[in-house]
Amino acid sequence: MSAPNDTKSPQGPQAPNMFDAQSTQQLPSYNPYYSQQYPQVQPYPVGQGHTLVASRPSPARRFLRALAFAVFTWVLLGLFTRTFVGMVHWRHKHHHHHPSNREGDDWPPIRFPPDIELDQCVSKTGWTESDKSWHSFPYSSETSFDLPVDATTLSLLAQGPASAGEATIVTSPDQEEGIVTYRVIVHYYREYIRDAADVCSFNRQNGEKGVGIFNPEWPYKRRQREEFLFFETFVILPEPKDDTRLFINNFVTDVPNTRQRVGDLFSKVLFDKILLHGSNMPIEVASLAATSGTIKTSNGPIKGVFNTTRSLKLITSNSPIEAHVGLTDDKDGSSPELVADTSNSRLDLTISLLTESESGTGGVYTVNGHTNNSPLRISFPTAPVESRLALTATTNNSPATVELHPTYEGTVSISTSSWFAAEFRWDGDVEDPSGKGRHRLVDASSRRRGVFEGAIHWVDGSGRKRDPATDGRVAVHSSNSPVRVHV
Repeated sequence: MSAPNDTKSPQGPQAPNMFDAQSTQQLPSYNPYYSQQYPQVQPYPVGQGHTLVASRPSPARRFLRALAFAVFTWVLLGLFTRTFVGMVHWRHKHHHHHPSNREGDDWPPIRFPPDIELDQCVSKTGWTESDKSWHSFPYSSETSFDLPVDATTLSLLAQGPASAGEATIVTSPDQEEGIVTYRVIVHYYREYIRDAADVCSFNRQNGEKGVGIFNPEWPYKRRQREEFLFFETFVILPEPKDDTRLFINNFVTDVPNTRQRVGDLFSKVLFDKILLHGSNMPIEVASLAATSGTIKTSNGPIKGVFNTTRSLKLITSNSPIEAHVGLTDDKDGSSPELVADTSNSRLDLTISLLTESESGTGGVYTVNGHTNNSPLRISFPTAPVESRLALTATTNNSPATVELHPTYEGTVSISTSSWFAAEFRWDGDVEDPSGKGRHRLVDASSRRRGVFEGAIHWVDGSGRKRDPATDGRVAVHSSNSPVRVHV
């Protein structure tokens, strides 16, 4: 996180030197011969001086004045001394005193989740000095925990006001097979603040194993800059030696005020379930694949590449969602579903509809996208022939734009405020994606200001189209802004 260039104030125009030898004109001299003679002016008479005589104060009055001055000085000195001693005492207590017992007056006890069983904890001891620095924090320590990768659930928790930081999930070819390593680095100013936190491995009854960062509530009114901690956590998964994917049963994070990053895991790891939960910070995913997943934060953006065969939820607030999503209808007919929901920020989705069927056709997909007071854009660059899409996309006070794939067949409903455009466009020159030489038929059942209702199908030479029971459904809505749907 370069200092600005040191600049000098510009110098304004300089006034000419009126007494410069080169610029000063010679003053005219006067000839005393032609000068007029004036009578000599007599000086003013000198007035008689007056002297103010003050009487000398009595000894009693002088004593009272000296006594008052001494009392005033003593009071001021006492106030200054008490203030100085209080400041020294506060500084000693808050900056130099190392609490020996957090359950005493200095630190309240840490409130651990009631359903976890602590395994191994690192607190005052167990830290190793680290050379990995973070911004302005002068000191760093680290520790690590090894857990079995085949646990029913692997989790990462953070709890307490000083547990903010950054969590990164990656793979490494050097990681031991069957083991996931949690590497935790804490950056700090004051060692006793670091020692107030516990970093522990833990178990839950359902077979969950994880690592948690725990610290107590802050016992003082204000927290100074030197009293913050910053935790960097790396969850390191092993990479398979062949072309297969590492299978993770369930992976869960619950880390408020922590930035979460996921590496390029799509081709290396398959999560049956994944839940990334945070707040006030971004969640950024290079790529991942999951049977079902939930990515949830607040006041922080969600960005990345996601692939699912069953369900995916992207949820935040007051921040944008920018995602490339692959929805794959597997051989068992999983009918994947996507929910993307934010508020007061743009929603930008690029969705590829895929299928694992032998024919490469069909598939059932559901997409729900919502924001408000911000633009919405959803596009479908690929979709199987004879697939069925149910799309609901809503915003307000901002434009909404949807780009459907040419394979789409079904109803289209567009609505906005009556003084804005509800526009439906289709490309009449596009070829039949099935290769059967069909042509498009558009039926506009209702078309008025701010509203379009209709349907679009591929029909053969006899005018026959697909069974209405298999039709898709697209509904796009906004207010006080235009809405456009293009096929």
